[in-house]
Amino acid sequence: SIQVQGDEYLPTFEKAIAAEPIDNSSIWYGLRHYVRLGFYHAQLKRYFDRFDASQIQVHLYEDFKQNPDQLFQDTFRFLSVDDHFRVDTSTAHNVGAAPKNKFIHRSLGGINSLANADSSAIQTLKSSIPKPIYRGISATIQRVKKQNITDKPASCSLETRQQLLDLYRDDITQLQALIQRDLSHWLAPNSVAAP
Repeated sequence: SIQVQGDEYLPTFEKAIAAEPIDNSSIWYGLRHYVRLGFYHAQLKRYFDRFDASQIQVHLYEDFKQNPDQLFQDTFRFLSVDDHFRVDTSTAHNVGAAPKNKFIHRSLGGINSLANADSSAIQTLKSSIPKPIYRGISATIQRVKKQNITDKPASCSLETRQQLLDLYRDDITQLQALIQRDLSHWLAPNSVAAP
């Protein structure tokens, strides 16, 4: 599955994005938000329509990767706070990962779903287990889950990348004008700076 700690049960990125109802105007509609969250112009335009551009500052992830200290200094100056403060960016959080063994991952996900079910029988069973034992079981499941992940999930296929580029092309073009940045590298088929 795509999200090691999440609720995605479809086995590939392609199947997950195909199942997302992207024609719904609400980016939070349904269970999947992989594609709709990528329409940045559509999201930012609402703010630019309501606020003066001088009140809005947009940073891209590529800016953060290239020079995080500069990005934070610019942000702090924009907010009129002390720009000498240094943010520790040495630890990566929410890093993407994928399961090594999909059967183990699905099994642990099933156990997690069962344990969190609204069923009164499940809740009664859970409450009858002594707390130290329940915590031990939970810790063991989390440990197995962590041991069952790779450092990085596989990237999407070139065909999927091209489909997404075609889908995002107009939004990226409009975003360029809105934030006054050249984003043509986002539209390159082999670009690693995916939108």
